[in-house]
Amino acid sequence: MKIIYGTTNKAKVEAMYGIVKNYGFDAEIFTLKDIGFTDEIVEDGTTFEENSLIKAKAISEFCKKNNILDKIILTDDAGLCVDYLNGAPGIYTGRYAGDHAPQIDNINKLLENMKDCTNIEDRTCKLVCVLTAILLDGSVYTARGECTGTIAFNHGK
Repeated sequence: MKIIYGTTNKAKVEAMYGIVKNYGFDAEIFTLKDIGFTDEIVEDGTTFEENSLIKAKAISEFCKKNNILDKIILTDDAGLCVDYLNGAPGIYTGRYAGDHAPQIDNINKLLENMKDCTNIEDRTCKLVCVLTAILLDGSVYTARGECTGTIAFNHGK
């Protein structure tokens, strides 16, 4: 099986390689760079599901135009939903502190916005990840996972 993993995030690609290896899947992973995809994808959906599907469809269209028809497309959208912040940053997690801001800036902004929340029981959150797969026959599948937790009072440095 050949899979295009629709991300430019090196850590996500390494994690996917680890999953394939650890579970013994007979799969070859291709990155966007491997297939020559350099288009900017505008994630303008209002949910994780919509943004993951937007990415998958954009990559699928690229593959059709470039006759790359032998690979499954797998994309994701993920983010942190903090109850105290009414679900923010949510789909904006990656750009919470601004477009292309370093992750530490996103963390610092989150901690700053949580500074008045001094009770650990009120610092609940969930990490949401949605995966979308477009199979060779064009069928689309979506899966959502959530992991609950609490926001620490500092980033531990």
